[in-house]
Amino acid sequence: MDKINPLLYITDTDPRQEAVVSASNWYNTETESLTLTENELAWMKAQGWETTSTHANTDGTTTYGLRRRILDPELALNSLISSFTAAYNDGRNLNDQRYDDIITLHSVMLDKAEDKLIAGDDDNTVYNDDVFNSLIETIIGNIETDQSSYETSVEGSLDNYGDSIRSQINTRFDNQLAGTKQDLINRGMYNSTVWDSISAGIERERSLALNDIEDKITQMQLNLEHRIYDTKVAMRQAFISARDRLRNVLFNSVDRKLTIRNAIIQALMNFMERRTDSYPDLGEIGQLTSKLGVGNTNTYSP
Repeated sequence: MDKINPLLYITDTDPRQEAVVSASNWYNTETESLTLTENELAWMKAQGWETTSTHANTDGTTTYGLRRRILDPELALNSLISSFTAAYNDGRNLNDQRYDDIITLHSVMLDKAEDKLIAGDDDNTVYNDDVFNSLIETIIGNIETDQSSYETSVEGSLDNYGDSIRSQINTRFDNQLAGTKQDLINRGMYNSTVWDSISAGIERERSLALNDIEDKITQMQLNLEHRIYDTKVAMRQAFISARDRLRNVLFNSVDRKLTIRNAIIQALMNFMERRTDSYPDLGEIGQLTSKLGVGNTNTYSP
């Protein structure tokens, strides 16, 4: 199995360090010189103004030098947008690079897995239907030839199987006829009528004995033929079952390979589906800066 080195496909990108944004540039300094009453001066101070000088006029009024620092919403908005967009783009680039690296790793894993699975298919070409069926037919043909040769050999042996038994039966009944005839002659009872009756009975028994042995030989031949036929049928069924089992194994192997390949693709699709990228919400930045715009400071920082 080929190894996969993830480091060959992963880009090691360090995040960019952002400098702290100074908010001092967001503020402008305003100055005024106004003749105010005490109440007007209090109101101005409430708006963030501070007195920098006081001059008493001849008409009894007082002129005040005023100064304040006030936020410039446009400067604040531009600064926030610039910093936010830079950081966002940097994060998007890193996220996209990570996404591309994982997609590449998935592709390499799928490619190598498919190469291995295809190689396994090539190794099993000997078991395709045409080749395998031809092999099975050849084996069955050879078995049938062997069985036919065996059947012929056995049948030839059975053809002579009853000869000795028949000879023994005939010899036994021939001796019985001769003995019976001699016994009749010795006792003076021999004549054609008596002899024909007695010999007919002996010949009838001979026929029964010969028929019995022929039936037994026939039964043996039939039993042997049945055994040969049953063996042929059993062998055919065994090879057909073996072929079906092997075919199922091969089909299951194909299914397993497809399952492995599809699982890799499914994992890739699930990862791609989980990706979500947010986009800058300028409305929130605008709301933030609009709220900052109503604020001011009465602390002067030259």
